[in-house]
Amino acid sequence: MNHTVVFKTLLKAALQDWISIGWAVIFPMALIVGMRVAFGATLEATRLLAGTVGFATIFFAVHGTGFDILGQRTRGVYKLLRASPFRVSVFIVWLSLARGLVTVCAALIVALFGNTWLAAGLSPVGLLGLIAGAALGALAFTTLGVIMGNLGNNEGQVAALNNIVTFPLLFLTETFYSLAEAPAWLRILRDVLPFNHYLRLVQTLATGDLAAAWGPMVIVAGFGLVFLSIAVLTFRWDPAQPLLRATQRRGSRRLATP
Repeated sequence: MNHTVVFKTLLKAALQDWISIGWAVIFPMALIVGMRVAFGATLEATRLLAGTVGFATIFFAVHGTGFDILGQRTRGVYKLLRASPFRVSVFIVWLSLARGLVTVCAALIVALFGNTWLAAGLSPVGLLGLIAGAALGALAFTTLGVIMGNLGNNEGQVAALNNIVTFPLLFLTETFYSLAEAPAWLRILRDVLPFNHYLRLVQTLATGDLAAAWGPMVIVAGFGLVFLSIAVLTFRWDPAQPLLRATQRRGSRRLATP
């Protein structure tokens, strides 16, 4: 099985995830309309636009990927891939690229709608920058979604893990509001969470401030590498496997010992 076939298969599976796609597109668009109607011209258009794009990113990348990993593993799809020469790290990278592509498309739809509805006035270059930031975030947070799918043994566990992870990312950061006047401990927590750096990246690229985008870009990429490493360590081809790959290797050696 070559890389092209694997990528096309994973992309097809991602495109069939209509529930996650719907939540990643329809809910942010509805939120934009509701916030515009409720607050009118007092809204910070760029912040809301970045926040809704961030919501689209994190919902499909984390929630959707977690359930996809669980479903494919439970149905035995990954057992077939286990027999191939693919390394786990390579497989997860292809999975992240496939689902990341769909995530970026969802973010683009939300960005185009929001830019029009909010009269944000972003230029084509600004929109391109916003989508470029969303692409990096999609890759990073898809690997986080893989971890959620690896850790959960059923839909209830994956849903709980997704909520435990994504709620703080969305509501303890500056997704929809400023925390400049928040208590010091909350501002420290905001700066620790990767999602706030992702929001800064999207905002700065949308406004064309490339110099300010380098810091958040490096941080988001760094978190992505950390998530990828954990995803590889915890990946299971089938439900019966131990959680950590080091444990799996020890178990394999014991089975091979006469």
